[in-house]
Amino acid sequence: MLILFLLLVPFISEGQNEVQQNSVQLNASWNKGDTLKYLIQNFTIQESDSSGIDTLYNYEHFMDMVVLDSSRYGYIVEWQYRSSVFSSDYPIVFPILILQYQTDSLGGFSQFLNLKELRDVFVKQIEAGIMELEKRQGMSNEDEDRIIDLMMRYGSLEGIASLFYTDLDIYHNYYGLYYLTDKTLIYDDEMKVHFMDSRVPAISEFYLSRQKDDRLHITHETRADQKALHRLFAKSQNELGPVGRYRLKNRMQKMQYLTWDRKDYVFHEQSGLLLNVYYTQFISYEQIESKDITSFQLLNPPKAIMK
Repeated sequence: MLILFLLLVPFISEGQNEVQQNSVQLNASWNKGDTLKYLIQNFTIQESDSSGIDTLYNYEHFMDMVVLDSSRYGYIVEWQYRSSVFSSDYPIVFPILILQYQTDSLGGFSQFLNLKELRDVFVKQIEAGIMELEKRQGMSNEDEDRIIDLMMRYGSLEGIASLFYTDLDIYHNYYGLYYLTDKTLIYDDEMKVHFMDSRVPAISEFYLSRQKDDRLHITHETRADQKALHRLFAKSQNELGPVGRYRLKNRMQKMQYLTWDRKDYVFHEQSGLLLNVYYTQFISYEQIESKDITSFQLLNPPKAIMK
């Protein structure tokens, strides 16, 4: 987002009249006590030439967003996840899970406030699962491996924070900056390779349009540089043995690997409310295509903005 902001600065400084007519700043305008109800859906779809289309994971979270405090310095916000499921390979189910965090005065995410409490809740739930398994059927080696994996992942504050980064980034990413309206911006960017701890150069295309009923629609697409991806794979060959390097080199010569992200947002301009989001992470690898999709939908929009 910093890159996008720096691109917009020269346009914004050209004149206040043009700014007012052709730009918009997305600011949160919440009040203490506000409660917004969202449906959050996460699902992964994989398609291949051999097996067709499969839905690998499909989760729904009903989330109440409650504004606990509001001041000129920012907001304290609570997300109440209801009927939440975490961890695709070994599900952990919570009737309710409460996340608290702070934002700046414009609505940008600042810091977590209750990670320690959340970590304790996760550990307690995992320990309860261990006791239930032992009570019912005993602990198999496979169960023990999964439990250890969960403890390693969610026994630290960093592991707990990683569960919420994607949702928070999706929700708060565009608050607090000025954007030009009805103008396509194309700029150099970078993006994370989904299955590796690396980032590669990319090209982003951003477009914000004003629509009827005081709606703002954002489309933001980022595509990784394919040559940079191949260089990354080539570098990884050095970590393999001779046989692995030979096989990977032969496969890379005919491999087509693509990855891109697309974000579609709808905001209400006057109130700054986020109405819905559709975020897709797309990977195409040889004969397999995978889409990881996260969506937010506001279930209780104020009557005043629905007219």
